[in-house]
Amino acid sequence: MPTLDTTIDTLSDADDPSVVTPADVSNVYDVVAFLTAKASFALPDGAFFSAKLAGKVAPPALPEARDEATLSTCSGCYRLDDLGGGLLRLRVSVSGDGATTAGGLTLAATHARPRTRWDVYTTVP
Repeated sequence: MPTLDTTIDTLSDADDPSVVTPADVSNVYDVVAFLTAKASFALPDGAFFSAKLAGKVAPPALPEARDEATLSTCSGCYRLDDLGGGLLRLRVSVSGDGATTAGGLTLAATHARPRTRWDVYTTVP
């Protein structure tokens, strides 16, 4: 299901620069998944996303975001959270095309916008 960026204040145009509109975040794809093995999808604009879980999730080779604000705006960072009950949440923000490996999890984007924010939930093996 397509969703709007959580920072959007209005769907209308706004003259006030502190009000976030869809145009302000149009350079970002937000990809959310609950992953048990693999998934992929393509968008009409040619963007293609894939995720494959082949083993235990580990931190990717990116800096860890110190807080939510950093995670939402960085061009290369992550947060890995154990949600309890055997559930993990990995959020990765990256720029451009390419793949990010986080242990046994690979996230890949081609023909993506300048930035992709992944939000992946998976069970602990």
